[in-house]
Amino acid sequence: MKVVHLPYVYFPDASGGTEYYVKGLAQGLAQLGIDNLIVAPGARSSQYVHEGLLVVRLPVSPDVLSLRELYGEGDACVADHLNKVIDEWHPDIVHFHGFTSAISLSMLKAVKSKNIPTVMTYHTSTVSCPRGTLLRWGEKICDGKMFTHRCSQCSLHGLGMNRILSFLVGALPPIAGQWLGDHDFEGGIWTALRMSELIKLRHQTIHTMWEMVDRVVVLSEWTHHLLLTNEIPDEKMVLIRHGLTQPPAPKKLDRAEREATDPLRLVFLGRMDPLKGPDIIVKALQQIPEANITLDMYGIVQGEKEHAYQVDLLSIISGDKRIRLYPPLAGEAVIKLLQNYDALVVPSKLLETGPLVVLEAFAAGIIVIGSNLGGIAEWVENGKNGILVSPNDIEAWVEALQDLISKQELLQRLTRGIVMPRTIGDVAKEMQALYATLV
Repeated sequence: MKVVHLPYVYFPDASGGTEYYVKGLAQGLAQLGIDNLIVAPGARSSQYVHEGLLVVRLPVSPDVLSLRELYGEGDACVADHLNKVIDEWHPDIVHFHGFTSAISLSMLKAVKSKNIPTVMTYHTSTVSCPRGTLLRWGEKICDGKMFTHRCSQCSLHGLGMNRILSFLVGALPPIAGQWLGDHDFEGGIWTALRMSELIKLRHQTIHTMWEMVDRVVVLSEWTHHLLLTNEIPDEKMVLIRHGLTQPPAPKKLDRAEREATDPLRLVFLGRMDPLKGPDIIVKALQQIPEANITLDMYGIVQGEKEHAYQVDLLSIISGDKRIRLYPPLAGEAVIKLLQNYDALVVPSKLLETGPLVVLEAFAAGIIVIGSNLGGIAEWVENGKNGILVSPNDIEAWVEALQDLISKQELLQRLTRGIVMPRTIGDVAKEMQALYATLV
């Protein structure tokens, strides 16, 4: 069997959890005798081998896409290049791992025209949420139902428009935007005035993709529910949960073997993004300055906004020697590093399909203290292998940390409750079984 995987970006470019998942899945499938080809958009055509996997990069269109192309069928140039790859490679399955202007409906139509079975994995909320967070007005968890005007209003607010103006402009009928588009009004205020038209087009596009693909893979129960809410047939969806992409580390030193005067050692790994919530744990620690706790933060900074956020965070931390910031780690070093700590903190404010770092913490033998949201709440069993905390609640974090400090047996009991997580090899076996039903 031959499988083409279509992520939005790929190594050695800056990559995130989806790309590590794709790499691990392809490597696991290869061990089962399946040939894999990674195909991703790039600045130019290229072909290379990365960690044993053949990678082809397809050039995006040299021209600026129109708004209707961006929100609709996507980049036809990339789809044309994919056509040539498919004609040369003759895959049995094409697996979509994203939904963007490049990994698009145009691509899917090109694949389906050749009668090749297709699978699409819902990796992140950016697939169905134009704002990308599933946070209504950037604050409250959204039910994920795709409504044209509601999503238009929230999108405009996410782009910097105030809430009242976002509500009014986002409520404009799509037909008004269609008229502006027909007369080539694009950019600036015209894009804002066309938002309801563009969001309606985006929703129609993703619904068409879900209708055309043969199976939709969901990584968590909450995404399964979200897609049901958006009228995706239950029989089209398959739940295949995340798996550990790195081998587990040897057993860590038991907390009972340490000195009673040792601090509670916490670690945060992730983007320096307000939605990942590192400021929440920092502010919680500052409310208990006497607590014998240390926090090491390995932060990823991507872009000016995250750099500015990190600068603000540093000003908050200033003077607290318990908190230290470090550069991000390579993926293969994470589990070994985590063994040096007692708990991983995951204070996310948004729904996540993973995150993978939760599994890496369990593989390292340490507990997780995380937001009672999405995938975190599906992996962490409160009071058994970790602690779930109300999202965006500093006082709840203070209480959780004080419990771990004051109740000496609590950390030991939670650590004993950790079960080794499933691996990407398990994921590959389940995916192979899914592919077999389609070929």
